[in-house]
Amino acid sequence: MDTWGLLRDSKGEWLAGFSSNEENGSPQLAELLALRNGLEVAWSFGCRALICECDAREIVNVVNGITDFNYHPFAAVVVQVKRLMEKDWVVHLSHIPREANCAADIVAKIRSHSAWHWRFWTAPPSAVLESLSIDLACC
Repeated sequence: MDTWGLLRDSKGEWLAGFSSNEENGSPQLAELLALRNGLEVAWSFGCRALICECDAREIVNVVNGITDFNYHPFAAVVVQVKRLMEKDWVVHLSHIPREANCAADIVAKIRSHSAWHWRFWTAPPSAVLESLSIDLACC
């Protein structure tokens, strides 16, 4: 199961990207782990105001408290995400359609063809450059 994400500044420019190969699991778990990993990367990167965009509406709803997480199959990871969001920073989590975030999709495809367990990019891979421009044009 792969997780991935990327960080952009307020202008939509690339800051960092990450991907990881986690244990087996469901798409829901992958989304939660990607969110957790992304929050950890953002915190360590020094971000203190963050807009998180996730294409899994159910995950956004459960983390934002719209849906009860106490009986969620991955409640432990939801708690980890919520604790990260409660640190001394401002985090806004919202849903975004997958089509509106081409760059993240490309990072996902790069990850699926890699043997690395954890990968971190400080500069965008060449395959992502065009999709970053497309994402910026859509904003």
